Amino acid sequence: MVQSRVAPDPTRLPQGYAEVQARDMHALFGALRPGLVVRYRLLGNTVRWCGRNSTAGRWKQAIPLHGEEADRWWTERATAAGLSLCTVLSDSAETLSTWHADARDQNAGQSKEEGGGRRPAVAGVVGGRRSREGQVLVPRQATLFEGAAVVRDAEALRDALLNGIGRSKSYGFGLLSLAPGVQDG
Repeated sequence: MVQSRVAPDPTRLPQGYAEVQARDMHALFGALRPGLVVRYRLLGNTVRWCGRNSTAGRWKQAIPLHGEEADRWWTERATAAGLSLCTVLSDSAETLSTWHADARDQNAGQSKEEGGGRRPAVAGVVGGRRSREGQVLVPRQATLFEGAAVVRDAEALRDALLNGIGRSKSYGFGLLSLAPGVQDG
C-alpha cells in the first residue's frame, strides 16, 4: 500500500509490476470526529535515540524497543495523533536494515580546519556498526500495532494520516491505516 497526496502514475511502472488502485481520502477526513470508534494499523519504527550524555549507547544510536517499551512508544504517538487507544496488539517483526552513506565520511576530503581530515570507512566494523565502502548499516525495528481507538482530536488525526507517524516513513514505516470500528451498545 502506498499513501500519497498525489495520485500515482501507473504508466511509470514496469508492465505487470503491481495492481494500482487510487482512493480519495476526503470522505474519511470528513467523517473523522471526536468520539468516533476506529480500528487502526501501523507499522512503526520503534526505536529510541541516544542523546549526548546517554548511558544506554552512543550519541545518536538507535536503540530498538520491544514489548512494553514499544507499546509505550505507540501510546505516546497515538495520543499526539488524536487517538485514545482502547486496545493494542503489537507484534515485533524482524529488523529491517538499510545502507546509508556514513556521515563521518562526508567531510573526509576537507582540511581539519574545515571539519574534515577523517579517513573513509573500509569494509568491516566501524563504531559498532557494520560498514561497506563508506556506508553504514542502519537497523530499523519494525513493530506492527493493531487495535481499536476512539478519535479524540480529529485535526491531529488528519495530520497523522497525511504526514505519517515516527521515523523512516520513506522505508514504509509510519503509515496509519484506519477502518470503521464497532460501536458498543
